[in-house]
Amino acid sequence: VWFGLSSFSVVFVILMVGTPIVALNTWEGLKGVDRLLVEMTRTVNASRSMTFRHLTLPSILPYLLAAVRVMVGFSWKVSVLAELITGNRGIGQALFDAWEKARIAQVFGWTVWLVGLMFATEYLLIRPLELRMTRWRRA
Repeated sequence: VWFGLSSFSVVFVILMVGTPIVALNTWEGLKGVDRLLVEMTRTVNASRSMTFRHLTLPSILPYLLAAVRVMVGFSWKVSVLAELITGNRGIGQALFDAWEKARIAQVFGWTVWLVGLMFATEYLLIRPLELRMTRWRRA
């Protein structure tokens, strides 16, 4: 409510709730980086950027991808809820209108549509990105 009922407030809420998720996952990933490997990179005089790119980033990548997965699902839910609250025309408002008028077929239709969007986001966007970024793990 601080920023009104606009798209900015939706993005702000997503960032406020999502930042701790990403930060905690990144922290857990950083704690899991093998210290012996970090020490080995120092013995061969690898630069910090090289160590980050070739050791740290690949080590924390699964944690970051898990955070992205959680955030994408959360973002869909928050945006639909925000449309419902703000009254902006969108899936959230259409879903609420159908619910309010007891049009159960439309409620199920919008729900199936939302689940389809989430699956499409997961399998057409996130999964290919993950496979591309973790090619080295399958070799």
